[in-house]
Amino acid sequence: MDQLRKDGFDGIYMSDWGAVRDDLESIKAGLDLIMPGNGNDHYRRLLKTYQGGLLDEKTIRARAGEVI
Repeated sequence: MDQLRKDGFDGIYMSDWGAVRDDLESIKAGLDLIMPGNGNDHYRRLLKTYQGGLLDEKTIRARAGEVI
């Protein structure tokens, strides 16, 4: 994803429904939008990750900024 940004790609990176298995690594790699599939599991896991200090607000804002 970094290479596409370097090449001028200005869109968002979005997963397919239910395709993400590791929320934190996907976000760190630059995924902007996780399509959740079934339930709120991604939200709960990311909230715990944030509360545990493994995901910072700067990264969250950067990913959200790409979407909006």
